[in-house]
Amino acid sequence: MKKVSVIWIMVMACAITTAPMFGQSRSKKNEIIADSKKAKVEFIKVDPLLKGLFDKVFGYVIFLMWARRDLV
Repeated sequence: MKKVSVIWIMVMACAITTAPMFGQSRSKKNEIIADSKKAKVEFIKVDPLLKGLFDKVFGYVIFLMWARRDLV
């Protein structure tokens, strides 16, 4: 009985960690990709030295910064 519980917990943990990968629709995924490409172009416009970095890296992450107006 204990083996079944451990296996069940492992299966649920795997399901919980992989479920978000399938949560986005194709249009939302395309929108995110387009936004990231636009952000990359804007970064390079602001600082041209970033182009060399973007050309050399295997991948990059762009984090959005959200701030409430009353806190800024």
